[in-house]
Amino acid sequence: CLGTDMKLALPSSLENHYETLRLLYTGCQVVHGNLEITHLHGNPDLSFLQGIVEVQGYVFVSHVSVSMVPLDNLRIIRGSQLYNSSYALAVMDNTLSGQGLRTLRLRSLTEILSGGVYIWGNPQLCFPDPQNIIWRDELNEKNFHERQYRLQPRASQCPPCYPACGKSCWGETAQDCQSLTRIKCGSGCQRCKGPLPNDCCHQQCAAGCTGPKDSDCLACHHFNDSGVCKDNCPLPTIYDPISFQLKPNPNRKFNFGATCVKTCPYNYLAMDMACTLNCPMANQEVIISHPDGSETQKCEKCDNCHKVCYGLGIDNLGIMDNHGITMVTSSNVDQFNKCKKIYGSLAFLPQSFARDHVTNTSALTLEQLNSFRNLEEITGYLYIDAWPEEWTDLSVFENLKVIRGRSLYK
Repeated sequence: CLGTDMKLALPSSLENHYETLRLLYTGCQVVHGNLEITHLHGNPDLSFLQGIVEVQGYVFVSHVSVSMVPLDNLRIIRGSQLYNSSYALAVMDNTLSGQGLRTLRLRSLTEILSGGVYIWGNPQLCFPDPQNIIWRDELNEKNFHERQYRLQPRASQCPPCYPACGKSCWGETAQDCQSLTRIKCGSGCQRCKGPLPNDCCHQQCAAGCTGPKDSDCLACHHFNDSGVCKDNCPLPTIYDPISFQLKPNPNRKFNFGATCVKTCPYNYLAMDMACTLNCPMANQEVIISHPDGSETQKCEKCDNCHKVCYGLGIDNLGIMDNHGITMVTSSNVDQFNKCKKIYGSLAFLPQSFARDHVTNTSALTLEQLNSFRNLEEITGYLYIDAWPEEWTDLSVFENLKVIRGRSLYK
């Protein structure tokens, strides 16, 4: 499932925020992006988080006053994106009117590949005790942020760990003891399932293992190919030593995050070796329709690529950019004139329809919005937070057929 990149931004609707999180993460095992759990209060049922095993980006828990966040099965945080460019796990300011986060249950977490740990401003937090978790066991030995911590003291009047856990635990029960898979290993082990020399995990393993083979890993350091951890996914071509030529590999697979897949998931575009959300320069998107009604979406190289209309969230090189233009205004609406397909998103905010005296930009007019009458497809999202009262319909989008949702609004 897709993650989010909101940081501390308020969701567009607090009332729908819980439901949005539930829809995003129910049944999800691998989060492609960041897991951000924010702005939750009361006693919502968060059991849908228990299926998450892997997060590609960072985990961020903030402005949450629920008693417990159950990330019971999360094994690995890869840290491909970091909170504030530094942290793979950030837990901050989780309190409201004397109520706050008491337990962040991470009983399966044994690997943070990149990024540090920030746990601060949580006055009710009992589990984990940030200063007694052995973080150097959690962080990969090649993690450049290995010493980057900010860890608060434990809250007062908390129950102790289960006796067998010592002081390092994620909760009160025997199941919540911190599992050590690095610092107690025999010499030469990156990860292990015990202290003996034959307890070493395979070098492709992350987070620990159940045995010595590359199929015994709890998570993969690089790629998971049908349960076997590998350096790379099977390539599209293989060398034939008899004919001295490259030939198509019948077992080729695509890189999808840290997984090898035979076909790219719905809404992702197939390239030579990987699945992507946007085609790079000198490539164009091609959609092939099959007799059964299904579609294959792929990127193909082109010498004279057709003109592409980029929307919000995509720069003019076709690269994802979440820090550029944030809404449609009278100063940028002309770039969408006569576009049939927009790569990216469209957002209309109250400021779109108000004069900006600082930049001397006029408000959007209905005539300018006629630029969208030819539009048939948006690859990202369409967000309309404001629309003039005198315009009683959305007829400027009368030819819009598909909103693909490859990126989602906040």
